[in-house]
Amino acid sequence: MLISVISGIVMGFVVSMPPLGPVFFAVLSKGLHNENHDGLAIAMGSALVDTIYCLLALGGISLLAKLLPNTFLQSYKENEIQFSHLVMYIGGIFVVLYGVNILRKKETVQAETREKIIHSSEERTIRFIEHTKHAGKFSLLSVLSSLDKNGRKQIVTGIMLTLTSITLPASWIAIVGLLRSNHFIEHNYISNLLFCIGVFTGTYLWFFTLLKTIAINKHHIEQKTINRMHIFAGITLIVIGLTLLFKAYQLA
Repeated sequence: MLISVISGIVMGFVVSMPPLGPVFFAVLSKGLHNENHDGLAIAMGSALVDTIYCLLALGGISLLAKLLPNTFLQSYKENEIQFSHLVMYIGGIFVVLYGVNILRKKETVQAETREKIIHSSEERTIRFIEHTKHAGKFSLLSVLSSLDKNGRKQIVTGIMLTLTSITLPASWIAIVGLLRSNHFIEHNYISNLLFCIGVFTGTYLWFFTLLKTIAINKHHIEQKTINRMHIFAGITLIVIGLTLLFKAYQLA
């Protein structure tokens, strides 16, 4: 059973690592703005989607099919391509708008207030590091306990941004198949559940590590560089969104 949890943590961490997706740039932007709890809430949304994909890959598709009405399943089969295009269009628009929002929030540091902002940034960074240096689980509990309307909004943002990755479901199906064939996941309910818990933990842990790395090193970086990184994150999200829209248009 332990191997199932460890496998889930490792795969959740590794699958989330490639710094090319919209979630990465969204969390990066939050870290640059010292909005660490918002970044962790986005990470929770992303981890939830990964966990759901794992549940489906582990056999949840057949269970879901039993719960849904036959008319819905028949309608989905007949319009599967159109449904996929609609998801790509909605996801592309969402990512573009999120990228634009990041660019609109860009902070330009004035010379006379630069030291004050840096000092404030360092104080927030120290608090974040002190709060999380013992164990990541306390940060997760903190985020859960302090969720407000904005926190729930950030979780939804993480879910939406992760859903735009159209190759992710297939990736998890392949990963689950490989792990099962090598007996890392046993064919029972407990093993499946532990693996999914591990995936959630691993995905969250990667973004937690990313935010903590930004918090530790941010005060060593010039504000001009931080602003450029922030702009880069916004532009990259817009490009990703436009790419999704273009692909949806080509497949239509």
